[in-house]
Amino acid sequence: MIYLTMPMCYHTSQMGIINLLPENLINQIAAGEVVERPASVVKELIENSIDAGATEMIVDIEDGGRKLIRVTDNGCGMSREDALLSLQRHATSKISTVTDLFNISTLGFRGEALPSIASVSRLKLTTVPKGSISGTSIQIDGGKEVEVKEFGGAVGTTIEVRDLFFNTPARLKFMKSTTTELSHITETITRMAISYPSIRFIYNHNGSPIYNLPSSKDLLSRVCGMIKEEEKSFLPVSLNSKINVSGYVSGPDINRPTQKSIYIFVNGRFVRDRVILHALMDACRTVMEKDRYPLAFLFLDVPPSDVDVNVHPAKSEVRFKKTDEIHRAVYAAVSEALKGWTEKKTSGQWPVVSGQRNEFQTPDSNYQERVMEAIGRYAASNSSEFGVRNYPIPSPTLPLKGREFFPRLQGEGQGEGGVVEFFSSLTVLGRVGGTYIVCSTGNDLCLIDQHAAHERIAFERLKKTYRDSRPESQTLLIPEVVDLPQSEGMLIGEHLEVLSRTGLEVEHFGGDTFVIKSVPAALSDKNIRGLVRDIADELAHSGRTKSIDELMERLFSRMACHSAVEGGDYMDPREIAALLRDLDSIDFSSNCPHGRPVFVMLSQVEIEKMFGRR
Repeated sequence: MIYLTMPMCYHTSQMGIINLLPENLINQIAAGEVVERPASVVKELIENSIDAGATEMIVDIEDGGRKLIRVTDNGCGMSREDALLSLQRHATSKISTVTDLFNISTLGFRGEALPSIASVSRLKLTTVPKGSISGTSIQIDGGKEVEVKEFGGAVGTTIEVRDLFFNTPARLKFMKSTTTELSHITETITRMAISYPSIRFIYNHNGSPIYNLPSSKDLLSRVCGMIKEEEKSFLPVSLNSKINVSGYVSGPDINRPTQKSIYIFVNGRFVRDRVILHALMDACRTVMEKDRYPLAFLFLDVPPSDVDVNVHPAKSEVRFKKTDEIHRAVYAAVSEALKGWTEKKTSGQWPVVSGQRNEFQTPDSNYQERVMEAIGRYAASNSSEFGVRNYPIPSPTLPLKGREFFPRLQGEGQGEGGVVEFFSSLTVLGRVGGTYIVCSTGNDLCLIDQHAAHERIAFERLKKTYRDSRPESQTLLIPEVVDLPQSEGMLIGEHLEVLSRTGLEVEHFGGDTFVIKSVPAALSDKNIRGLVRDIADELAHSGRTKSIDELMERLFSRMACHSAVEGGDYMDPREIAALLRDLDSIDFSSNCPHGRPVFVMLSQVEIEKMFGRR
């Protein structure tokens, strides 16, 4: 006989084990969902100010939000009773019935933000309602009311949040550097300022101004002033139907490596939504390079009853009742806008990108002589007395040799004993699609992606020179100047030393402006400003969560992508020969730094199967 003994966990006549949590602990738990970092506090306070009808707000930050976050607005203010109620959980003026919950037209509605923030900080609220000459001041420390008194001042509300997470050390230790936290705050204010151009925003850090944005009816002017792009870079997006879509999208030539520069707003609320993002990228799919993203600012006006904003504690996600209609509307609006790109480009408003060179086009008869003459002039003008190397002038009568894309490193070249390695042994048959080099090994075919191959070579060379010594750099005769959005510029400024270790010397010129003084030798003829923008975007995407070694690899990967020949670029036989030799000199030649294959093999057996011979 088997006896089963069950533990008595629930129905016990002795002391109960389930307890009601105290109100302050409930608030701290809620704060863990609502208040992720200082930027979360800024977002919630600005949203409350917008809902209060503010036309001007001042945001003061100290020590990246650790020491102080203060938001002052000229909204409607609150009475003493409402001010006290606003600090109680689930007290709100936005909704009152279940029906209201599914028809929300305000940014805030849950009544959780203020009590949650107050539970993990020292919060002071001062407010004066319209039509009154005096108001109320309330001080709360760690969720406990300290002082309530009468206050005199201008109409509106000011909320000060000091010593965030002072009573929750576990949360405090997860805070990042001052620069990183400030970058997140700046990005939050950027989103709000884009969504509400009619509101004046003043934003200071440690007493120094970052933004002073007057109210404006011109959305594009405000956007371009904040992200440091020219207005002509954008195409207007407009679709008027049951779902109104408006905003701006960049042409395919202006793009970024991550989604960070895509801003999506639904009924004035910044959201991250896969449906809208998919529709946007679907519209750009045939005109934009793979793995690149446009700069986009899309505003959707959707009937409140057709969108559920009560999905995520931070209200950054929404759920649509009719996702197919949303997708069709965004796709149609962006597709129509991109048609204007061709008109702009052919009219000269866009910089014309040179088309693909004819595969069978050969240099003109004087090509070689002109090259030799230019090299001679350069060598003669760079005297050794200035410490500049004199390069030998190749003789036009010598056999043509493949151009070295990157300076060879000591120990690189053919295999031991001069044995020709795999790629060098291939017989080049030609190119297809302007991108893929077709080779033969005798019985098998090898297809090589020229961009992926060159990118891998550049990546491995940059890594090796970094490990051995600081990469060789080239000082720019005329330094490049680049303006960056505030949030990205902060991160670039914090990583100047790291960038210098890659051979990229960047200096802060003041404000949003940076000066590029020298670059890795392999990138001297590339779009350096575009590279710095991509690196800024990469840093903003990853912040300081990566180790230095991993961050360096990410930077080298970005540099390699910029330095490599593009798919569609013409390569003559000498350049192809050099590329194949270089592939033999590196490790991991099978894939590019982003994981895409460098080459694909088609065996004779596979080819015969295609033709039904096996």
